[in-house]
Amino acid sequence: MRIYTVQQGLDPRAAGDDLEFVRDGFSWEAFVFTLVWPLYHGLWLVFVVVLAVSAVLSAAVGVLGLSDFGRSAVWLAAALLFAFEANNLRRWTLRRRGWRDVGVTAGRTLSDAEHRFFGVYAVSSSGALIPRADAGS
Repeated sequence: MRIYTVQQGLDPRAAGDDLEFVRDGFSWEAFVFTLVWPLYHGLWLVFVVVLAVSAVLSAAVGVLGLSDFGRSAVWLAAALLFAFEANNLRRWTLRRRGWRDVGVTAGRTLSDAEHRFFGVYAVSSSGALIPRADAGS
């Protein structure tokens, strides 16, 4: 099972389309597409930092004169570190933009996690999350 945190935007909407489910843990997408992943999620500051770290690593690898294996190991380590922290950086960016944490859910897939979350909470006409009366049974 995967764990997801649920964030809600500044302007709650009745349809619940202002909710963001962010998976916890390692992100294969961020590992494989390290430079593209922050752009895809609109994480501009994270993208700039990744670009800056890439430039520094590139310069450091050049100055140190590492072998091909050494260079590959450095880039692999950097990509792994980013992949482990990518979803945390996504949550951090949402919080920085004023989104608030409204819950945690779990599921094998995102769809399962959403189903489980909306089985416990309903979205009112004002966009507020309210516990379902039948959720305890």
